[in-house]
Amino acid sequence: MHEYGIASSIVEALLEAAKEHGAVRVTGVEVRVGVLRGVVPEHLSFFYEHLARGTVLEGSALNIVEVPVDITCPGCGTFPWGEFTLSCPRCGESGIRVTGGDVLEVSSMEVETEG
Repeated sequence: MHEYGIASSIVEALLEAAKEHGAVRVTGVEVRVGVLRGVVPEHLSFFYEHLARGTVLEGSALNIVEVPVDITCPGCGTFPWGEFTLSCPRCGESGIRVTGGDVLEVSSMEVETEG
């Protein structure tokens, strides 16, 4: 399960950011994960909770936002991708590119600080 490694990286980054900002407690975290990453949200949440124990992250709410795949057509622009195709489902032009759906980022973190 690659979700453990992803959760570990997220926790490590959050702990570093929390320390930099003087956080005594992290209350919420939002993570954007592209569907092309193949992440099972329930597994990521489980490992996050496990790795957060005993840290300022313990008890924080993890909000996982799944980001859909986008494709870019040279003829009509970018739009969500619903099914595999080698040409644009809107205008029929070939040469489409996958331009979204593989993101993995912490997009926000809510913290409490002393004083």
